[in-house]
Amino acid sequence: EFRRVLFRSPEEKAKREAEAKAAAEREDQAKEEARRNRALLAAYQSEADVEAARKRALEENEKGASEIVARIEQNKKKLDGFNKEMEFYQGKNKPPAKLVEDIKETQASIKEQEGLLAKKRDVSAINAKYDDDKRRFQELQKAGGVVPVATPAAASAAKPADKKK
Repeated sequence: EFRRVLFRSPEEKAKREAEAKAAAEREDQAKEEARRNRALLAAYQSEADVEAARKRALEENEKGASEIVARIEQNKKKLDGFNKEMEFYQGKNKPPAKLVEDIKETQASIKEQEGLLAKKRDVSAINAKYDDDKRRFQELQKAGGVVPVATPAAASAAKPADKKK
């Protein structure tokens, strides 16, 4: 039997390596989840704290969106000025390269800011994050506010729960 251990088939060796890798990944996931849970319990003392943090995040998001709107409006005014200057060159001489470059840069800036604004206006990601935090906080509170220690056994037990999600 000692020989059998030394001379495993390549399939057996690959299977054992895959199992060891999967176990290590589960353990790493369990450790990361325990770390996240400790951080969550350190950040919030109650569900009201989670909701207050959500409110602050949404307010900051709205403030950021307002700033982006202001930059877009500023760039549009700048573009209007460039376009009026461009009218001067219609049918006459070729417009200066600097003016054409300024128009292109301003248009690109407006497009970029509009993309950022679309991301800022997506509050569903913010709400999803705080919904998840609140759900995890409630689960941890029901468990007595104790974060389980990450062990290989806990990692194995956590694996089926991850598949439910």
